[in-house]
Amino acid sequence: MSDGSSDSNEPDASATEVKQLGLPLWNKDVPKLSSEHFFSEQEINLFLEHLFSNDYETRQKAIAYLTINQYIITPVLVKMLVNNITHYTLLFQLTYALEIIGKTAVPVLLESLNQIQEIKNSLDETLLENICETLIRVNDKSSVPVLLRHLQNIKEKIDVLNETIGENSSYLVAKTSAEHSADQNTAEKDSSLRKKLEFYQSVREKIHYLLGEMNSTSGLDDLLVILGDGSRRVNGEIIETLSKIGNKQALIPLVKIYPIEAQVSELGARYIKLTCREIIRREKISKSDLIFNNLSDVEKETLDKILAGYRNGKH
Repeated sequence: MSDGSSDSNEPDASATEVKQLGLPLWNKDVPKLSSEHFFSEQEINLFLEHLFSNDYETRQKAIAYLTINQYIITPVLVKMLVNNITHYTLLFQLTYALEIIGKTAVPVLLESLNQIQEIKNSLDETLLENICETLIRVNDKSSVPVLLRHLQNIKEKIDVLNETIGENSSYLVAKTSAEHSADQNTAEKDSSLRKKLEFYQSVREKIHYLLGEMNSTSGLDDLLVILGDGSRRVNGEIIETLSKIGNKQALIPLVKIYPIEAQVSELGARYIKLTCREIIRREKISKSDLIFNNLSDVEKETLDKILAGYRNGKH
């Protein structure tokens, strides 16, 4: 079995790969490591330091080292990504390194993603987000089925919590003041359930954001449910996701939300305006489209404001 060295009479494997990869000639001595090579934490940290060096030649050698040894180093980098989900500087460095590796990293990332059986807390959510965003950086969409599985699971939990909270609320309203005071545990339990509901709603929106980043419309129906009928504000990430994958069904609620948002945030209202224009451009519709027929006079004035100055698909 090879120990990473090469016979002087045989062509140097690393030099051959450097030539194939079109790397600078001064990278010809970058070592190709044995498949049994053990990476110490110190070695990985030194490599990342070189990868982000201010010196151009040092950075290029680190990239060559990473590219030539990608099959050996990828599992190590992914393991570090999984084990350091709150170390944001290190996460940025690891994600960049995996982006350089590219498609070779996908199976290893998917294996780690599939190990997340259930999103139970914020650490699970962060890990899901980190892995998916790394996959997005390498232009891979194979995590969509995993995200849809988690989305379905989260929606089921939300339905159960809404039902339980509704039952608790009815129970507490029906109690007399004395009985209500004596049953403080029910109120505390209700508060705990509401916190869980808030968490799962946040995860639900995060999954939609990731699906939008992958340009996947697989969860669009649920995204439109979150958007609602336009009677209340929604998270900015929902608006951003709609700008990427929303269809004409989102336009009426967005038109109705626009004046509500404008009273609170000029920037938020601008994002809604841009999202409406992007959907109209993508769906190839105009103000005369039948979808706008049922708008009130006030809502049609809002639509005019949103489309003021909009011509030929230009914002």
